Amino acid sequence: MDNMQTDQLKELTSTIVEAAKGYDCITFALLNHLIPDEIREVAIIEAVFDYLQVQGIDIISGKDYWPDDTEIQ
Repeated sequence: MDNMQTDQLKELTSTIVEAAKGYDCITFALLNHLIPDEIREVAIIEAVFDYLQVQGIDIISGKDYWPDDTEIQ
């Protein structure tokens, strides 16, 4: 992973952790929403999943963004 990808990963994981704050989980829908379309590198996506696992943040299924079914604004 090069420096640009590392910077993208840091920014992305920070955003995701902030979104999951208070829930200890994140839905696949919100995760897909937060990952920019231009990030297509498998290594970055795998690193995000690994990071979430280490942080104890579960990825859950659901049609809505938030675990309590509140839509994102």
